[in-house]
Amino acid sequence: MRFSEALLFTNLSARVANFLGKLWKNFMRIQSVSNCFTATTLAMILSVSQALAGLTNLIDPISRSQNLATKNIAPRAASAVFGSGGNRVGGGVFIDGFFTFFAPNGELSEKVSLSDVELERIDGGGLALVHSDLRYKVEFHPGVECPIAQFIERGGKLLYSLPPIEDTEELARLGMVFIPQTSSFSRVYVAREFAKPGTVDFLPLLRRMDFFEVKSVWVESKLFPNDPSPEDFGGIFARYATELMSEVESISFAESVSSYFNVMESDLMSAYLVAEEASLKLSSTPLRIHWRQDPSGTTLSEISVLPFETLANEPLWEPTAGPYAVSQLDVLTMYNFASILKSFYHHDPARFTDIREVLCN
Repeated sequence: MRFSEALLFTNLSARVANFLGKLWKNFMRIQSVSNCFTATTLAMILSVSQALAGLTNLIDPISRSQNLATKNIAPRAASAVFGSGGNRVGGGVFIDGFFTFFAPNGELSEKVSLSDVELERIDGGGLALVHSDLRYKVEFHPGVECPIAQFIERGGKLLYSLPPIEDTEELARLGMVFIPQTSSFSRVYVAREFAKPGTVDFLPLLRRMDFFEVKSVWVESKLFPNDPSPEDFGGIFARYATELMSEVESISFAESVSSYFNVMESDLMSAYLVAEEASLKLSSTPLRIHWRQDPSGTTLSEISVLPFETLANEPLWEPTAGPYAVSQLDVLTMYNFASILKSFYHHDPARFTDIREVLCN
């Protein structure tokens, strides 16, 4: 299927799904857009198993129908977390991956430099990317844009944490602030930008970014010798785990400690500026990495992803909805938005000051 044909099919499916959703809104659950754009090749294939209105701009980067045997994910973000020792105080959410942007053109995909893309406010307080005189709406939770921009501008990476080791000096150095809790979460730290009046209201969203529903894609073989997940995904995460282990296995710690953290890897992140629709399509997923450390070194035990079949077509969460209403869609939207801003910062830190001013005014 050609890229242009796939877009036509996606739009038609979305209209049909929207009609059915109105008829069966109490019964139907949203399934994912099952396949992904392949950013590393020029032949762009978008085969859609079920495209539904509201979710057609989200693309699963690890669909089973894609040939993953040749794909490689460099563990840059996860390796940096281990290398800095951040995993010991960051049993939570790290923002460190960035998108590569493309402009699909028929069957081809042209890489887009962020030097040619602007981020601007649009009517109603929304945000849009502007490229070649077209505006591409950016989904986000109103109210998070300024604190997230401030967090990224100061070089922040750890956004939310229930630290495995409560090293208060290191947490303070990372810009983390202790938030007293009345629940079972007794040691909650958040980035200082989200510890202020107003921004602290987004704590349930940050918490869900740490505790979202996952699907295992790799399990340490000596724990589960018969686990088939590496083969199911063409070995992509088996290779990822092997490479990450080779980089971090020598990192030891005096105590025996185990936990996990969540992070986005850049090699699983692509953004497509689809001119035919003036639509921004994002292919991404956060990874959850379980680890153990002791005097002998570092070991990985499991890697999981956010399963696209758990995404539901529903409005984005607002603080007035209460702490238990945050959805899987909210989680992915927040990771994506923070990573879009991270992409601009990674491309040109000096220019990011102008972006932060747009978001904070």
